[in-house]
Amino acid sequence: MDPGLDDKKTIASFSMEFGLLLDGRKGFATPHEEPLGSSYTKSSTWPNLATPHAGGLGVLEGDNFLTAWDLRHPYVAVSLLHQNGYVRQDITQKGEQVDLDEYFNPSYLMIRRKETVKVNIDDIDREVFCYEYTPRGAESQTLLYLSVDGMDAHLYRGDKAAKSIVLGVGGVRMLSKLGYDIHKLHFKINESNAGLALVELLRMFKDEKMLREHSSFVTHTALTHGHDVYDFEYLKGRLENDATSGILLSADLGELAREGELSLSQMAAHLTGRVLAVSKQHRELAQQIFPNKSIDHLTNGVHWSHVSEHKQEVYDKYLGSWRTEPKSFRRAEKIPLEELQAAHELDKADLIDYIKTETGVEFSIDRPISGFARRQTVYKRSLYLFNDIGRLKGIVARYGLQHIQAGKAHPEDMQAKAEILEYHKVIQSLDGDMRLTFVKNYNLGNHAIILNGLDFMIYTPIEDLEACGTSYMKAMMAGVPVLGTLAGGFPELCEDGVNSFAFRNQEEFYNKLELMLGEYEKNKLAAIRRNAVACGAYASSVRMFQEFLDKALHDQAQS
Repeated sequence: MDPGLDDKKTIASFSMEFGLLLDGRKGFATPHEEPLGSSYTKSSTWPNLATPHAGGLGVLEGDNFLTAWDLRHPYVAVSLLHQNGYVRQDITQKGEQVDLDEYFNPSYLMIRRKETVKVNIDDIDREVFCYEYTPRGAESQTLLYLSVDGMDAHLYRGDKAAKSIVLGVGGVRMLSKLGYDIHKLHFKINESNAGLALVELLRMFKDEKMLREHSSFVTHTALTHGHDVYDFEYLKGRLENDATSGILLSADLGELAREGELSLSQMAAHLTGRVLAVSKQHRELAQQIFPNKSIDHLTNGVHWSHVSEHKQEVYDKYLGSWRTEPKSFRRAEKIPLEELQAAHELDKADLIDYIKTETGVEFSIDRPISGFARRQTVYKRSLYLFNDIGRLKGIVARYGLQHIQAGKAHPEDMQAKAEILEYHKVIQSLDGDMRLTFVKNYNLGNHAIILNGLDFMIYTPIEDLEACGTSYMKAMMAGVPVLGTLAGGFPELCEDGVNSFAFRNQEEFYNKLELMLGEYEKNKLAAIRRNAVACGAYASSVRMFQEFLDKALHDQAQS
């Protein structure tokens, strides 16, 4: 990429993870490589072509990258190279998660740059190198993966502080070394673990006002452990002989340390020009976390490529430029119900074939399929459907409900692993009563075939702990209604009984489940499906991206 190619201000987005599917289906290939072909229908046993990602943040930032490409807006993504990935999940016969490495090979479609920079950590000069990825045909969208020899190669494991230093401090230095003019960039800092980029930028700008004009901090979490906190003396000690040490010793940052501990989120909020939450609901919580900062919100969105090829053909026929013009989704009522339903039946048949190949379980195309497919963690409540087995058995006996579950637990999250094991116990206990299955190793390589083939999705997080979520957005854009709790950004999309169904407690959950299944039985779910498609006008990542430009760049220009 030529850093000076475009007069538009380049977005430099820093994130610990960027989820991209490097395959020919989305046109991903460097100019010197041939497209790899679709992995949309490939088995999860095929080589991993997805860049390492844990869940929502990585996929969201990947979607931002793709949207910048669609809109031809200059964009450089900066992340860390984790060649062993997040975790490749296997499941024992008992239902226990086995943690394996993903073995992501950056040289497959990326170029290792000859340029290097140094960061001093623990009084040792560490040489930071990077791999560069530019999609075929792109001129101003680039992904940089940074690494240091000897750094733990697993995402969200190992020396967290050192990784934050390499990503933040090393990332800014690498951009400068590659020819980017930091005065012509707008820095988007995603989460606290990228926050040290602001310390290096302050050193280079030498002016807090200028830094604020060139930066935004996006907080993506409602969880306490999502905000990295370090002993201030410990952090200063690790950077004592780095050029950033003087900035950490400044009075302003020292005053941010409470009882000797520095929150990188509070530091980022202090140094950036704006703090963005990721939904209206999350904004209220974020305002409590950052009481001295006026918090705005930027509700997440999702990229069009999560929609299946079958449905894309229908959208192309009736929605015009829906990939880059979100308002086109408002014409969804023009889609004939029978054509949308036919596309869905093809997706459902693909899913059934995929389930049989992966798990050996045979689902029926004539019976409804629900699904829960998300990162496995306790607050998302993956077992909510099974809280009242007696009630569920009655519903299954009446409507023949089938259910698929997928999701990986962090290797150190024992509670999440216990939920996966418990789900497999449920499979055994309901054997003969309900068709259930679990698809292992859920990621960008198989999520689309699962998502698009469901008759409806189940979304059950605890309200105060879900910042936004995007799984329901992907589902609704793909014409899959959602049965969900009013958490994150779901209230911004859901019209209860019109495009999806909302519930507030366990009893209402089962009542709405029966209502949805009744609509399915009467062949009335297609109308709800079409109404869900119309939500793409708001769920689109183009809407999200353009709002970010308005809030971060246009507001800056007027200030």
